[in-house]
Amino acid sequence: MFDDGPTYALRWNGRKWSVSKKWNDGLASDMATFGPRDARVLGYSRAGAGIGTWHFDGGTWRRANVGKLLPHRLSAVSAKDIWAVGAKPNTGCGDRTIAHYYGTAWKEVHVGSVLPPDIPGSDTSGSYQCVFLRDVAALSKKNVWVTSEVLRSDGEKYTNESLLLQWNGRRWRRVNMPNGRIPYRMVSDGRGGLWFTGGESANDPGGSGTPLLHRTASGAWSTTRLDGQGRTARVNDLRLIPGTRSLWGAGRVDTSGSQDATVYHLG
Repeated sequence: MFDDGPTYALRWNGRKWSVSKKWNDGLASDMATFGPRDARVLGYSRAGAGIGTWHFDGGTWRRANVGKLLPHRLSAVSAKDIWAVGAKPNTGCGDRTIAHYYGTAWKEVHVGSVLPPDIPGSDTSGSYQCVFLRDVAALSKKNVWVTSEVLRSDGEKYTNESLLLQWNGRRWRRVNMPNGRIPYRMVSDGRGGLWFTGGESANDPGGSGTPLLHRTASGAWSTTRLDGQGRTARVNDLRLIPGTRSLWGAGRVDTSGSQDATVYHLG
């Protein structure tokens, strides 16, 4: 995503789409709706200027007061229980802020020592360590998940590591993930587990498409490949239809000379 044109919020009224809001500059990074009179849009990205955080009350779009927080992904248990990941201005080299909206205001949530520290690079060694929180999935008040990527360099060699965090209502803990995968997006599977996408293997950086990772409620991991019908298939984002196990993904299929936008469905 690049900051090279307007951003639109589109609204479906049951018959057709219409433009609900237009931002002339900046990016939107995520959104959530809770009915015809309650929608939230986030806009923060290191790829370009973001539109900020906005709230729609059924008639008017207004900037939301999030203090110094810069959220870029969100997930909600309800309209009064929303979690987000992002950053704060001029703090470290990564995006490592977790925020919680509890019905009246946004508040930063600290994770303690569960995440490694940011170590900005120096002019002499060129080494650094930066933590980027990629996505959040709030399954319930006492079950919130966050994906994180740790980028490291010793000045010559670059490595990355995926971290998965869980909030149980009292504290954060780190959960083991399959080695070699860096998932960016995740959603509930509708039965206590999680689906992940956006990850690539260090041994196969995108060569065979995007794998979908699945973690059951009991903690068992598995990998599923997309059906690209003979072409390399990729999915960038996932959504679960509430109250079902019906998963939808947006992405593309690649050939040697073209890329086609694609919608995927897991029944």
